[in-house]
Amino acid sequence: DLQVSQVGLLETGAQDGDAVTVVWTETNQGAVAAPTGYQDRVTIRQRNADGSLGAVVLDTAVAFADSQPLAAGASRQRQFRFQLPTGSAGSGQFEIQVQADSNTQGAGSLFETNAVGDAETNNRASGNFSASLHVYPDLQVGELIVPASLRAGDSLTLRWRLDNIGQADALGDWVDRILLIPEDGQGGDLTLSTLRRQGPLAVGQGSDCEATVRIPPRLAGRWRIAVQTDVNRSLNE
Repeated sequence: DLQVSQVGLLETGAQDGDAVTVVWTETNQGAVAAPTGYQDRVTIRQRNADGSLGAVVLDTAVAFADSQPLAAGASRQRQFRFQLPTGSAGSGQFEIQVQADSNTQGAGSLFETNAVGDAETNNRASGNFSASLHVYPDLQVGELIVPASLRAGDSLTLRWRLDNIGQADALGDWVDRILLIPEDGQGGDLTLSTLRRQGPLAVGQGSDCEATVRIPPRLAGRWRIAVQTDVNRSLNE
């Protein structure tokens, strides 16, 4: 008769993107030892703003390499380490639910029984934890000015402003892309140039950027020129 208690998080002050450890206590309230080789199911869900359960962050079955059966009346401390998602998906309030002797479909491998007949349904417990949001950079493109008209095959020099309006420095490298976008939505966007950028770009700081690009030949119609920063999502923003 396996039962779960004391479900929680080992770490305090968790933040999105952190590797954290779920811990729980498993007790055999039955009259005989529980054999080795079964699994426990760990499910973590983020709570919505109204407190209801929302997105599933983790749903996995954890197997333990126990060398000895869990004796009648004995308890064991269990734990499982995983990584929270980055950004808002990994911050806020969360519920942990642990179910002893269960795979991810809710099926167990042990036969359990007790005097009141609820041994197969009393093996679940839950706990809660919160995670705060790391501070991140936030790159923003602005002040891009383009000519009102161009001819196919023309070259032009574009200038724009790139600002970090986030709460952390933008570190490392990232890629910016200059696009030609059809206003009628027909066809696809055309890449005019890709530009490798190198940080750091400090909080509240900006950079004046420029690039010379060429409009493809035999092109007609109405188009927009756009600059997209960090196209490969190299930075967490």
